[in-house]
Amino acid sequence: MPEPETVKNRLHLDLISGTFDAETECLLGLGAQRLRDVQRDKSRWTTFADIEGNEFDLIAGYPAGPGSSSSTCSPSTRPAGLNAPLGVSS
Repeated sequence: MPEPETVKNRLHLDLISGTFDAETECLLGLGAQRLRDVQRDKSRWTTFADIEGNEFDLIAGYPAGPGSSSSTCSPSTRPAGLNAPLGVSS
């Protein structure tokens, strides 16, 4: 069943993280707003909005394997275009 959107998105991202709780805290620290938490069977995700109101989902995934970054949210591990605050283009 589709969920109602609070704003019209040009693009809706679904991000999968093996460090869901850490990523959630990092996104909130970067200015994202938590809109809703969803738990269905074994699936769990949170819908956020960036500072411009664009919605995206963070989905709990399997923990990263050896050699993977434990968090993609810190400025040192995010791609260069994502080093600006959420919703701000560089």
